[in-house]
Amino acid sequence: MASGLDWEALQLLSPEQLASTPIMPAPPGQTTNFKHHPSLTPSVLIIAGITVPLIFIFLGLRIYIRARINRDFTMDDHLCVLSALLSVAYTGLTLSMLDTPGNGPAGPHIWDVPLIRITPNYLKTTLATAVLFAIASITVKTSILIFILRIFRRFRIARIMSWIGIVAVVIFYTSYVIPSLALCIPNMSTGASCSNFEQAMSNAHGIFSTFSDLYILFIPVYMIGNLKLSLRSKYSLAGVFLTGLGACIASLIGSIYRFRFGSSKDMTWTSVPIYATVILELNLGIICACMPVVFVIFKRGTKTIRNHCSARFQMLTGKILGKSGVENHNLADRDLPNRPHAAIIGVRTVIHQVHHQNVPEGSRWANTCE
Repeated sequence: MASGLDWEALQLLSPEQLASTPIMPAPPGQTTNFKHHPSLTPSVLIIAGITVPLIFIFLGLRIYIRARINRDFTMDDHLCVLSALLSVAYTGLTLSMLDTPGNGPAGPHIWDVPLIRITPNYLKTTLATAVLFAIASITVKTSILIFILRIFRRFRIARIMSWIGIVAVVIFYTSYVIPSLALCIPNMSTGASCSNFEQAMSNAHGIFSTFSDLYILFIPVYMIGNLKLSLRSKYSLAGVFLTGLGACIASLIGSIYRFRFGSSKDMTWTSVPIYATVILELNLGIICACMPVVFVIFKRGTKTIRNHCSARFQMLTGKILGKSGVENHNLADRDLPNRPHAAIIGVRTVIHQVHHQNVPEGSRWANTCE
Protein backbone atom coordinates (compact mmCIF):
# COMPACT_ATOMS: atom_id res chain seq x y z
CA MET A 1 0.00 0.00 0.00
CA ALA A 2 2.77 2.38 0.90
CA SER A 3 5.42 1.38 -1.59
CA GLY A 4 4.67 4.30 -3.90
CA LEU A 5 5.28 6.95 -1.25
CA ASP A 6 8.41 9.05 -1.08
CA TRP A 7 9.34 8.58 2.55
CA GLU A 8 12.18 11.07 2.53
CA ALA A 9 9.78 13.75 1.25
CA LEU A 10 7.14 12.77 3.81
CA GLN A 11 9.58 13.28 6.65
CA LEU A 12 9.95 16.90 5.57
CA LEU A 13 6.22 17.59 5.96
CA SER A 14 4.81 19.06 9.15
CA PRO A 15 2.16 17.14 11.15
CA GLU A 16 -0.46 19.63 9.97
CA GLN A 17 0.42 18.96 6.34
CA LEU A 18 0.36 15.19 6.89
CA ALA A 19 -3.05 15.46 8.54
CA SER A 20 -4.53 17.47 5.67
CA THR A 21 -3.09 15.60 2.67
CA PRO A 22 -4.66 12.36 1.38
CA ILE A 23 -2.50 9.35 0.57
CA MET A 24 -3.63 9.64 -3.04
CA PRO A 25 -5.63 12.32 -4.87
CA ALA A 26 -9.31 11.57 -5.36
CA PRO A 27 -10.20 10.18 -8.82
CA PRO A 28 -12.49 12.15 -11.16
CA GLY A 29 -15.98 12.39 -9.74
CA GLN A 30 -14.84 11.83 -6.14
CA THR A 31 -13.88 14.27 -3.40
CA THR A 32 -11.69 13.80 -0.36
CA ASN A 33 -13.51 13.71 2.95
CA PHE A 34 -11.59 12.73 6.08
CA LYS A 35 -14.59 12.82 8.44
CA HIS A 36 -17.66 11.59 6.59
CA HIS A 37 -16.82 8.78 4.19
CA PRO A 38 -17.91 5.21 3.41
CA SER A 39 -15.94 2.44 5.12
CA LEU A 40 -15.80 -1.35 5.03
CA THR A 41 -14.75 -1.57 8.68
CA PRO A 42 -18.15 -2.88 9.93
CA SER A 43 -17.69 -6.12 7.96
CA VAL A 44 -14.58 -6.98 9.99
CA LEU A 45 -16.15 -5.92 13.28
CA ILE A 46 -19.23 -8.09 12.68
CA ILE A 47 -17.26 -11.19 11.67
CA ALA A 48 -14.82 -10.81 14.57
CA GLY A 49 -17.62 -10.09 17.04
CA ILE A 50 -19.45 -13.30 16.09
CA THR A 51 -16.65 -15.79 15.48
CA VAL A 52 -14.19 -14.91 18.25
CA PRO A 53 -16.68 -15.71 21.07
CA LEU A 54 -17.65 -18.91 19.22
CA ILE A 55 -14.10 -20.24 19.09
CA PHE A 56 -13.74 -19.81 22.84
CA ILE A 57 -17.04 -21.61 23.45
CA PHE A 58 -16.02 -24.56 21.29
CA LEU A 59 -12.44 -24.52 22.55
CA GLY A 60 -13.67 -24.45 26.15
CA LEU A 61 -15.85 -27.51 25.52
CA ARG A 62 -12.94 -29.29 23.84
CA ILE A 63 -10.56 -28.57 26.71
CA TYR A 64 -13.16 -29.71 29.26
CA ILE A 65 -13.78 -33.02 27.47
CA ARG A 66 -10.13 -33.77 26.79
CA ALA A 67 -8.66 -32.66 30.11
CA ARG A 68 -11.44 -33.44 32.61
CA ILE A 69 -13.36 -36.35 31.08
CA ASN A 70 -11.06 -38.20 28.69
CA ARG A 71 -7.92 -37.07 30.55
CA ASP A 72 -6.07 -37.28 27.25
CA PHE A 73 -4.70 -33.88 26.22
CA THR A 74 -2.68 -34.53 23.06
CA MET A 75 -0.64 -32.59 20.50
CA ASP A 76 -3.64 -31.61 18.38
CA ASP A 77 -5.29 -30.12 21.48
CA HIS A 78 -2.22 -28.01 22.25
CA LEU A 79 -2.09 -26.82 18.63
CA CYS A 80 -5.79 -25.94 18.73
CA VAL A 81 -5.28 -23.78 21.84
CA LEU A 82 -2.28 -22.10 20.20
CA SER A 83 -4.33 -21.52 17.06
CA ALA A 84 -7.00 -19.70 19.05
CA LEU A 85 -4.42 -17.44 20.68
CA LEU A 86 -2.81 -16.65 17.33
CA SER A 87 -6.21 -15.96 15.75
CA VAL A 88 -7.12 -13.54 18.54
CA ALA A 89 -3.74 -11.83 18.15
CA TYR A 90 -4.29 -11.52 14.40
CA THR A 91 -7.77 -10.11 14.96
CA GLY A 92 -6.47 -7.57 17.47
CA LEU A 93 -3.74 -6.36 15.13
CA THR A 94 -6.22 -6.16 12.26
CA LEU A 95 -8.59 -4.02 14.32
CA SER A 96 -5.70 -1.70 15.16
CA MET A 97 -5.18 -1.06 11.44
CA LEU A 98 -8.81 -0.09 10.80
CA ASP A 99 -10.07 3.47 10.92
CA THR A 100 -12.41 2.37 13.72
CA PRO A 101 -11.53 1.51 16.45
CA GLY A 102 -7.80 1.60 15.72
CA ASN A 103 -7.55 5.00 13.98
CA GLY A 104 -5.59 3.29 11.21
CA PRO A 105 -5.84 3.78 7.44
CA ALA A 106 -7.77 0.62 6.46
CA GLY A 107 -11.50 0.88 5.82
CA PRO A 108 -12.15 4.07 3.80
CA HIS A 109 -11.08 4.74 0.24
CA ILE A 110 -7.44 5.72 -0.04
CA TRP A 111 -8.29 9.33 -1.00
CA ASP A 112 -10.22 9.68 2.27
CA VAL A 113 -7.21 8.71 4.40
CA PRO A 114 -4.66 11.35 5.49
CA LEU A 115 -0.95 10.66 5.16
CA ILE A 116 -0.49 10.96 8.91
CA ARG A 117 -2.09 7.53 9.37
CA ILE A 118 0.68 5.77 7.42
CA THR A 119 3.28 5.31 10.14
CA PRO A 120 6.22 2.95 10.74
CA ASN A 121 4.10 1.12 13.32
CA TYR A 122 1.38 0.58 10.76
CA LEU A 123 3.85 -0.92 8.28
CA LYS A 124 5.21 -3.20 10.99
CA THR A 125 1.69 -4.24 11.95
CA THR A 126 0.92 -5.08 8.32
CA LEU A 127 3.93 -7.39 8.22
CA ALA A 128 3.06 -8.87 11.61
CA THR A 129 -0.45 -9.79 10.49
CA ALA A 130 0.91 -11.56 7.41
CA VAL A 131 3.33 -13.58 9.53
CA LEU A 132 0.68 -14.32 12.17
CA PHE A 133 -1.73 -15.56 9.53
CA ALA A 134 0.89 -17.93 8.14
CA ILE A 135 1.77 -19.33 11.57
CA ALA A 136 -1.89 -19.61 12.59
CA SER A 137 -2.63 -21.43 9.33
CA ILE A 138 0.10 -23.95 10.18
CA THR A 139 -1.27 -24.61 13.66
CA VAL A 140 -4.94 -24.80 12.61
CA LYS A 141 -4.36 -27.11 9.66
CA THR A 142 -1.82 -29.36 11.39
CA SER A 143 -4.12 -29.62 14.42
CA ILE A 144 -6.87 -31.04 12.21
CA LEU A 145 -4.46 -33.28 10.28
CA ILE A 146 -2.96 -34.71 13.48
CA PHE A 147 -6.45 -35.43 14.79
CA ILE A 148 -7.30 -37.19 11.51
CA LEU A 149 -4.03 -39.09 11.80
CA ARG A 150 -4.97 -40.30 15.28
CA ILE A 151 -8.52 -41.43 14.58
CA PHE A 152 -7.62 -43.14 11.29
CA ARG A 153 -4.18 -44.32 12.36
CA ARG A 154 -5.08 -47.96 11.63
CA PHE A 155 -5.47 -47.13 7.94
CA ARG A 156 -2.26 -46.73 5.99
CA ILE A 157 -3.79 -44.56 3.26
CA ALA A 158 -5.07 -42.10 5.87
CA ARG A 159 -1.64 -41.90 7.49
CA ILE A 160 0.01 -41.22 4.14
CA MET A 161 -2.50 -38.51 3.16
CA SER A 162 -2.29 -36.87 6.59
CA TRP A 163 1.51 -36.73 6.59
CA ILE A 164 1.54 -35.36 3.04
CA GLY A 165 -0.79 -32.60 4.21
CA ILE A 166 1.28 -31.82 7.31
CA VAL A 167 4.56 -31.61 5.36
CA ALA A 168 3.02 -29.50 2.59
CA VAL A 169 1.43 -27.06 5.05
CA VAL A 170 4.60 -26.59 7.09
CA ILE A 171 6.85 -26.17 4.04
CA PHE A 172 4.59 -23.72 2.23
CA TYR A 173 3.82 -21.39 5.11
CA THR A 174 7.41 -21.49 6.36
CA SER A 175 8.58 -20.52 2.87
CA TYR A 176 6.18 -17.57 3.13
CA VAL A 177 7.25 -16.38 6.59
CA ILE A 178 11.02 -16.48 6.16
CA PRO A 179 11.24 -14.35 2.96
CA SER A 180 8.66 -11.95 4.37
CA LEU A 181 10.80 -11.32 7.43
CA ALA A 182 13.98 -11.11 5.35
CA LEU A 183 12.69 -8.85 2.57
CA CYS A 184 9.75 -6.91 3.93
CA ILE A 185 11.00 -5.32 7.13
CA PRO A 186 9.75 -1.72 6.79
CA ASN A 187 12.43 0.83 6.06
CA MET A 188 11.27 4.41 6.18
CA SER A 189 14.19 5.58 4.09
CA THR A 190 13.40 3.32 1.12
CA GLY A 191 9.74 2.57 1.56
CA ALA A 192 8.27 -0.91 1.43
CA SER A 193 10.69 -2.84 -0.76
CA CYS A 194 8.70 -6.04 -1.22
CA SER A 195 5.41 -5.02 -2.78
CA ASN A 196 5.86 -7.24 -5.85
CA PHE A 197 7.00 -10.19 -3.75
CA GLU A 198 4.20 -9.62 -1.27
CA GLN A 199 1.54 -9.58 -4.00
CA ALA A 200 2.86 -12.76 -5.63
CA MET A 201 2.98 -14.56 -2.28
CA SER A 202 -0.47 -13.29 -1.38
CA ASN A 203 -1.90 -14.85 -4.54
CA ALA A 204 -0.04 -18.10 -3.94
CA HIS A 205 -1.19 -17.99 -0.34
CA GLY A 206 -4.82 -17.76 -1.40
CA ILE A 207 -4.55 -20.66 -3.86
CA PHE A 208 -2.73 -22.95 -1.44
CA SER A 209 -5.05 -22.09 1.43
CA THR A 210 -8.12 -23.02 -0.59
CA PHE A 211 -6.74 -26.28 -1.96
CA SER A 212 -5.24 -27.34 1.37
CA ASP A 213 -8.58 -26.76 3.11
CA LEU A 214 -10.34 -28.89 0.52
CA TYR A 215 -7.65 -31.58 0.79
CA ILE A 216 -7.94 -31.72 4.58
CA LEU A 217 -11.73 -31.94 4.29
CA PHE A 218 -11.46 -34.74 1.71
CA ILE A 219 -9.43 -37.13 3.91
CA PRO A 220 -12.01 -37.88 6.65
CA VAL A 221 -14.97 -37.77 4.26
CA TYR A 222 -13.25 -40.29 1.97
CA MET A 223 -12.31 -42.57 4.86
CA ILE A 224 -15.78 -42.47 6.41
CA GLY A 225 -17.36 -43.19 3.02
CA ASN A 226 -15.43 -46.48 2.88
CA LEU A 227 -16.30 -47.67 6.38
CA LYS A 228 -18.92 -50.36 6.86
CA LEU A 229 -21.48 -48.19 8.59
CA SER A 230 -25.10 -47.48 7.97
CA LEU A 231 -25.80 -44.60 5.61
CA ARG A 232 -27.21 -42.60 8.51
CA SER A 233 -24.05 -43.13 10.57
CA LYS A 234 -21.86 -42.11 7.64
CA TYR A 235 -23.83 -38.92 7.15
CA SER A 236 -23.62 -38.18 10.88
CA LEU A 237 -19.84 -38.65 11.06
CA ALA A 238 -19.16 -36.88 7.76
CA GLY A 239 -21.36 -33.99 8.83
CA VAL A 240 -19.07 -33.36 11.79
CA PHE A 241 -16.11 -32.79 9.46
CA LEU A 242 -18.14 -31.02 6.79
CA THR A 243 -18.42 -28.04 9.12
CA GLY A 244 -15.02 -27.28 7.57
CA LEU A 245 -16.81 -26.29 4.36
CA GLY A 246 -17.31 -22.86 5.90
CA ALA A 247 -13.54 -22.40 6.15
CA CYS A 248 -13.14 -23.60 2.55
CA ILE A 249 -15.71 -21.08 1.32
CA ALA A 250 -14.08 -18.25 3.29
CA SER A 251 -10.69 -19.21 1.86
CA LEU A 252 -12.09 -19.30 -1.68
CA ILE A 253 -13.70 -15.87 -1.30
CA GLY A 254 -10.44 -14.52 0.10
CA SER A 255 -8.55 -15.91 -2.90
CA ILE A 256 -10.97 -14.22 -5.29
CA TYR A 257 -10.47 -10.90 -3.52
CA ARG A 258 -6.68 -11.29 -3.61
CA PHE A 259 -6.64 -11.82 -7.38
CA ARG A 260 -9.34 -9.29 -8.17
CA PHE A 261 -8.07 -6.40 -6.06
CA GLY A 262 -4.43 -7.32 -5.43
CA SER A 263 -3.11 -4.76 -7.91
CA SER A 264 -5.60 -2.05 -6.93
CA LYS A 265 -4.18 1.28 -5.79
CA ASP A 266 -7.14 1.71 -3.43
CA MET A 267 -5.64 -0.73 -0.94
CA THR A 268 -7.06 0.89 2.19
CA TRP A 269 -10.48 -0.12 0.84
CA THR A 270 -9.82 -3.40 -1.00
CA SER A 271 -7.66 -4.94 1.74
CA VAL A 272 -10.52 -4.96 4.26
CA PRO A 273 -12.50 -7.86 2.69
CA ILE A 274 -9.29 -9.90 2.72
CA TYR A 275 -8.83 -9.20 6.44
CA ALA A 276 -12.45 -10.21 7.04
CA THR A 277 -12.16 -13.50 5.16
CA VAL A 278 -8.88 -14.33 6.91
CA ILE A 279 -10.48 -13.90 10.34
CA LEU A 280 -13.46 -15.97 9.21
CA GLU A 281 -11.27 -18.73 7.75
CA LEU A 282 -9.08 -19.02 10.84
CA ASN A 283 -11.95 -19.04 13.31
CA LEU A 284 -14.10 -21.46 11.31
CA GLY A 285 -11.05 -23.71 11.02
CA ILE A 286 -10.66 -23.72 14.80
CA ILE A 287 -14.37 -24.50 15.25
CA CYS A 288 -14.03 -27.33 12.73
CA ALA A 289 -11.03 -28.66 14.67
CA CYS A 290 -13.14 -28.73 17.85
CA MET A 291 -16.29 -30.24 16.36
CA PRO A 292 -15.20 -33.92 16.27
CA VAL A 293 -14.41 -33.72 19.98
CA VAL A 294 -17.42 -31.77 21.21
CA PHE A 295 -20.11 -33.22 18.94
CA VAL A 296 -20.70 -36.05 21.39
CA ILE A 297 -22.02 -33.51 23.92
CA PHE A 298 -24.61 -32.29 21.43
CA LYS A 299 -25.42 -35.86 20.43
CA ARG A 300 -25.90 -36.96 24.03
CA GLY A 301 -27.91 -33.85 24.83
CA THR A 302 -30.31 -34.30 21.92
CA LYS A 303 -30.72 -37.99 22.77
CA THR A 304 -31.53 -37.17 26.37
CA ILE A 305 -34.08 -34.55 25.36
CA ARG A 306 -35.63 -36.90 22.81
CA ASN A 307 -35.95 -39.76 25.30
CA HIS A 308 -37.35 -37.44 27.95
CA CYS A 309 -39.96 -36.03 25.57
CA SER A 310 -40.87 -39.53 24.42
CA ALA A 311 -41.38 -40.70 27.99
CA ARG A 312 -43.52 -37.69 28.85
CA PHE A 313 -45.57 -38.16 25.69
CA GLN A 314 -46.23 -41.80 26.54
CA MET A 315 -47.22 -40.88 30.09
CA LEU A 316 -49.61 -38.21 28.77
CA THR A 317 -51.04 -40.69 26.28
CA GLY A 318 -51.61 -43.16 29.10
CA LYS A 319 -53.58 -40.58 31.05
CA ILE A 320 -55.70 -39.78 28.04
CA LEU A 321 -56.46 -43.48 27.52
CA GLY A 322 -57.51 -43.81 31.15
CA LYS A 323 -54.64 -45.82 32.56
CA SER A 324 -54.09 -45.71 36.29
CA GLY A 325 -51.70 -43.28 37.90
CA VAL A 326 -49.56 -46.18 39.09
CA GLU A 327 -49.23 -47.52 35.57
CA ASN A 328 -48.36 -44.06 34.29
CA HIS A 329 -45.77 -43.66 37.03
CA ASN A 330 -44.17 -46.98 36.17
CA LEU A 331 -44.26 -46.10 32.49
CA ALA A 332 -42.48 -42.82 33.11
CA ASP A 333 -39.82 -44.44 35.27
CA ARG A 334 -39.27 -47.18 32.73
CA ASP A 335 -38.96 -44.89 29.71
CA LEU A 336 -37.01 -41.99 31.15
CA PRO A 337 -33.38 -42.01 29.96
CA ASN A 338 -30.81 -43.76 32.07
CA ARG A 339 -28.08 -41.86 33.80
CA PRO A 340 -25.21 -41.46 31.32
CA HIS A 341 -22.05 -43.42 31.91
CA ALA A 342 -18.83 -41.63 32.77
CA ALA A 343 -17.19 -42.63 29.49
CA ILE A 344 -17.98 -40.46 26.50
CA ILE A 345 -17.74 -42.13 23.11
CA GLY A 346 -16.48 -39.87 20.37
CA VAL A 347 -15.52 -40.02 16.71
CA ARG A 348 -12.25 -41.82 17.38
CA THR A 349 -13.97 -44.56 19.38
CA VAL A 350 -16.57 -45.09 16.68
CA ILE A 351 -13.88 -45.41 13.99
CA HIS A 352 -11.87 -47.88 16.07
CA GLN A 353 -14.93 -49.97 16.91
CA VAL A 354 -15.79 -50.53 13.25
CA HIS A 355 -12.17 -50.97 12.15
CA HIS A 356 -12.03 -54.75 12.28
CA GLN A 357 -15.42 -55.05 10.58
CA ASN A 358 -14.08 -53.00 7.68
CA VAL A 359 -11.01 -55.12 6.92
CA PRO A 360 -12.25 -58.47 5.59
CA GLU A 361 -9.56 -60.86 4.45
CA GLY A 362 -8.49 -60.11 0.90
CA SER A 363 -10.45 -56.86 0.65
CA ARG A 364 -9.05 -53.70 -0.91
CA TRP A 365 -8.79 -52.24 2.61
CA ALA A 366 -6.55 -55.05 3.86
CA ASN A 367 -3.47 -53.50 2.29
CA THR A 368 -4.23 -50.03 3.63
CA CYS A 369 -4.33 -50.99 7.30
CA GLU A 370 -1.76 -51.84 9.86
